[in-house]
Amino acid sequence: MDERALTEELFPNIFLADFPQHRDAMAKLLPLAVRAVADGKMREFERACAGFLADGPMRWPRYDAHLSYWGEADPRLPEIEDGEVVADGDFREAGELLAHRVTMAVLQERRRRQYLAETDAFPFWRLRVIEDGRAYPDCVEASKTARHFTDPYWQSKALPCARLFCRCLISRAEREGA
Repeated sequence: MDERALTEELFPNIFLADFPQHRDAMAKLLPLAVRAVADGKMREFERACAGFLADGPMRWPRYDAHLSYWGEADPRLPEIEDGEVVADGDFREAGELLAHRVTMAVLQERRRRQYLAETDAFPFWRLRVIEDGRAYPDCVEASKTARHFTDPYWQSKALPCARLFCRCLISRAEREGA
């Protein structure tokens, strides 16, 4: 399956999981998502996602949880000093994270399908994380163990992670526990 078809398959589910009442916006963003993944037109897609978030729902619970977990201020809110707005809210980061979520989902699903075709040679998979201080502790812990591709863990582990900017990736492992 090519990346265009895979994006067309995955994007509606990813988008509507967070914004079920915005099917029209999903339909407008879908062609941009396809171009972003297939042709590398990420900036255009990120800007469109930021525009959607700025014009549409102010709250995005998954993004709110991301900000809360990492103790970050919400850049979407206007900056106020002495009762006056000194800077408008910025939706760029939220748009980038929404676009990142989509592109990671396509990457992971493509990789998962490739690995499923190669289970005779590589039946064990492991979660791989980037340990840069921004990895979630449970992902770091899970990355220490390789599991057979039929392990229930892989059925319960949706990739990309349900959390934003979790950079978990699946990779093949030589043997269980390795």
